[in-house]
Amino acid sequence: MGNLIRVKQLETAKPLKWLSDGDPRGAGQLYARRNQSGRVIFYFRYTGPDGKRVQLPIGEWSETNDGELQLTLAGARQKANELRSRYQAGETDLRAAIQMRKEQQAEAVRESQRKKEQEAEVARRAQEQTLGALLEAYVAHLKHLQKPSARAVETSIHRHIRDAFPKIWKLPADRVDDDSIAPVLDLITEAGKLREAAKVRSYLRAAFSAAIRARSSGAAVGLRKFGIRHNPLRDVPTIEGASKARSRVLDLAELQAYWRRIQAMKGPEGALLRFHLLTGGQRIQQLVRLTVRDLDGDAAVISDSKGRRTEARRHLVPLLPGAKEALEQMGAPATGPYLLTLTMGEKPVTHTTFRHALQAVVAEMVDAGEVREPFTLGDLRRTVETRLAAAGINGEIRAHLQSHGLHGVQHRHYNMHDYAAEKRMALETLMRLASAS
Repeated sequence: MGNLIRVKQLETAKPLKWLSDGDPRGAGQLYARRNQSGRVIFYFRYTGPDGKRVQLPIGEWSETNDGELQLTLAGARQKANELRSRYQAGETDLRAAIQMRKEQQAEAVRESQRKKEQEAEVARRAQEQTLGALLEAYVAHLKHLQKPSARAVETSIHRHIRDAFPKIWKLPADRVDDDSIAPVLDLITEAGKLREAAKVRSYLRAAFSAAIRARSSGAAVGLRKFGIRHNPLRDVPTIEGASKARSRVLDLAELQAYWRRIQAMKGPEGALLRFHLLTGGQRIQQLVRLTVRDLDGDAAVISDSKGRRTEARRHLVPLLPGAKEALEQMGAPATGPYLLTLTMGEKPVTHTTFRHALQAVVAEMVDAGEVREPFTLGDLRRTVETRLAAAGINGEIRAHLQSHGLHGVQHRHYNMHDYAAEKRMALETLMRLASAS
C-alpha cells in the first residue's frame, strides 16, 4: 500500500490535481481533488462492468463529518471501505446501485409522507365528520327543505346529545354503533321521558338514512361527505311504551270550565289559548308558523307539511268571530308579521309558550276542582275530535278540520272540495258545546 492522503495535502491541494490513497488495485481506490470553485471532493474510483474507469463522487471534505455530503478524511476512508466491500461482493456497477438505493430511499420517504397524510386525513375526518357534524348537516338539510320539524330536531339533538354527551357528539360518524347511542337513550328513558327517547331515536335513524341516500342521489350534498354505509339505529330496538296512546279526554263539564277560564283571561296568553280552541285544536307546530300572509279574509291558511310531504298542502281553517278577535288582541297594533305572538307580531310564539300558558290555567282548574286530572294541548286536540264526534259531526269533516288522515290518492288527486262550510259548522258546534252552561 502506497502513501495515504494527508490532511495537509487536502489543505494545500492545487485545483484539478488528483490525490489518492494507496489502495490495492482491482478493489477500488479513494481519490480527492480540489475543483475550480475551491471545494475538495472525495471520489471512489473503480472499474465498471463495461471495463471503463468510474469516478464516483462520495462527498466534500470538511472538518466535520455527517456521513453523507460532508466528510472528514477518516469519514471518506470509511465510506470508501464500505463501497469496496460492496464492489468485491459483486456489486460492480456501484453508480447504478447507489442511484437505485437513493430512489428506493426517496420512495420510502414519499411513502412515509403519504402514510402521514392519510393518517392526518383520517384524523381530520375524525374531528370534522363527527356524529355532531352529521346531525347538524341533517338539520341544515331539513331547513333547506323548509321542514317544520327542523327546529324541534335541532333543539332535541342539542339538548340530549350535544349538551348531555359531548364525547358521543364528537365520535366519528362512520364509527357510531348501537352501543354508542345506548347511553343517550338510556338517560332519557330512565327519566321517564319515553316519548322523547323515541323521538331522539327517530331523529338519529332519519339522519343516518338521509346520509346513506345522499351517497347515491343528488340531494343532501352536505350529508354525502360522511360516507355512511350502515345505519346503526337499525339495530336499536324501539322504545317500549313510548307509543302508548294517550286517552285523556275532557268531559263536557271540564271543557266548559276550561272555556270559561280562558275567556276571562286578560292579555295575549288568553287570546292565544282561545285561538287554539276556537280553530279546533290545530297542531301547535302549524299554528306557530302563521304570518299575516296566511290570513285570507275570514279564514286562516295553514301550511301542512307533516310526514314525508315535500310540498306543503294548504289547510284552510275558517275563523269564527272569537278567533278573529283573539288575533286582534295578540297583534294590535301590529309591529311584525306573526299572527300568534306575545310581542305584537315581532316574534312568533313557540310550543313552550303554548305549554306554559296552558299549564297555568290547568293548575288553577286542578286547585279549584274543575278537572279530575291535568291535561295537555294534545288532550285538548283529542277532546275536540271526541266531542264533535259525540255531537254527530262525521269523521271526514273532523279529519278535514284537524288535517289528519288526508294523504290517500282520493284526497290528493280527486276530492278538491275545501269543506269550508262544513268546517265552520263544526267549529260553531264546538263553541256551542264549550259555552253552554
